[in-house]
Amino acid sequence: MDEKIQTRQQKIYEIQYSVEASKNNAVKALSYSTQVMTAVVDYVKRSQVELVKVIQTRREKTETEAERFIKELEGEILQIKQNNVQLNQVSLDSDAFSFLERSPCLTIPPLQVKDWSDVTLNIDQFAMQDALTKFETTVMREVRMLCDPHLKEMQQHAVDVTLDPDTAYPSLFVSEDGKQVTPGDRKRNLPNKPQRFDHVLNVLAKEGFSTGKFYYEVQVKDKTQWDLGVASKSINRKGDIRLSPKNGYWTIWLRKGNEFTANDSPAIDLHVTEIPQKVGVFVDYEGGQVSFYDVDARSCIFSFTGCNFTEELFPLFSPSAYDGGKNSAPLVITPVKCTS
Repeated sequence: MDEKIQTRQQKIYEIQYSVEASKNNAVKALSYSTQVMTAVVDYVKRSQVELVKVIQTRREKTETEAERFIKELEGEILQIKQNNVQLNQVSLDSDAFSFLERSPCLTIPPLQVKDWSDVTLNIDQFAMQDALTKFETTVMREVRMLCDPHLKEMQQHAVDVTLDPDTAYPSLFVSEDGKQVTPGDRKRNLPNKPQRFDHVLNVLAKEGFSTGKFYYEVQVKDKTQWDLGVASKSINRKGDIRLSPKNGYWTIWLRKGNEFTANDSPAIDLHVTEIPQKVGVFVDYEGGQVSFYDVDARSCIFSFTGCNFTEELFPLFSPSAYDGGKNSAPLVITPVKCTS
């Protein structure tokens, strides 16, 4: 008994030490994040000032060059006009003998003009929108991976999602309230309805969406494998399925407890600081976006962008295989509580 007490007392000390270490790490993280964010903001502000100067300098240079070209062109026009006047005076002499008599004395100088066909002003020097847009996208993407400040706005589009048992693979158990799906260790003998998946461990929601924005959250705690995302209404539900946008699936999955993948074409390995316990899924139908969030960390895991949705989308869930009990926990659709 004394040994058991001592063991548990030691565990208390370890937990207390971990809590204290966590506090210290949090203080360091706050300090470091403040320093880094301040440095980034300061750098962007200084860069903006310098960029304004560069643009103004380029504009002034272009205007000076244009003025020089115009002045030179006007000089050539004047020279041409003067020659033209002299030639016109000669051409008005209708007496051939008089013209021949005067011709040796003509002093019309040759035109000193240049070929202007290849002379242009460089206006592409101000075409920096693409670079700035890329900069904005890169910065926002990296920040969102740490903590997305827009998650609260997306949570405002929360919808009530329930699972459709008629679509569930026969080894999956859907709760009566339609909020949980649990993997079973064997396939049941269920009617093979047209809407039911017969080869992969998927289940769809009853609710479909073909406009606007929607958001929902799924608890994935204690699971080593799962799939989440949305699927088009016309997806193939029979036989083997390859998850990819070209097949009507926009999903991510977890494998082996720590391997994250976005099922794009080709697949993309995802790197997260910790395995999420709750995943938020946000869809902007008209905006062509499907995003996945670690709700507790308030960070973006991955986003499909530039999607072209043409039909109704249904939330898709897969608790994956039972795996001898190692992956027996359910996927749970949870009420959305907006982060403060």
